[in-house]
Amino acid sequence: MVGGIRQARTGSPSAGMALEAADPHARLRHRGPGSRGQREDGPEEKRARSGIAHVAYETMAEGLSVQMLHVGPYETEPETVERMHVYMEALGLVQNGLHHEIYLTDPRKTPPSGWKTILRFPVEQRDLS
Repeated sequence: MVGGIRQARTGSPSAGMALEAADPHARLRHRGPGSRGQREDGPEEKRARSGIAHVAYETMAEGLSVQMLHVGPYETEPETVERMHVYMEALGLVQNGLHHEIYLTDPRKTPPSGWKTILRFPVEQRDLS
């Protein structure tokens, strides 16, 4: 398998196209005379390969949180996180759990300068005793 596409070969290179019959959802691509046809995976194979079977919807009860929109590459997130910690300190808040990120843009389609990520920290009032 090369890049998620299986190559099907015929007995002669001049035949140009071939299709494995294992998947009824497979489509054949032909790239011109003398090229080898390539079978694209069907829906079930794509789902299995993507790992979607391991995805679950869960409800998170976070309570009080501090969040901020970060715009830019992931490498510059520490600057945004530092601003969030300064804000939490000013309000007497401390982090009380793992932070998480919500990705709003597709990094495959957007240049890094336009990536948008919500950074969220669960917090609680600092114990003053």
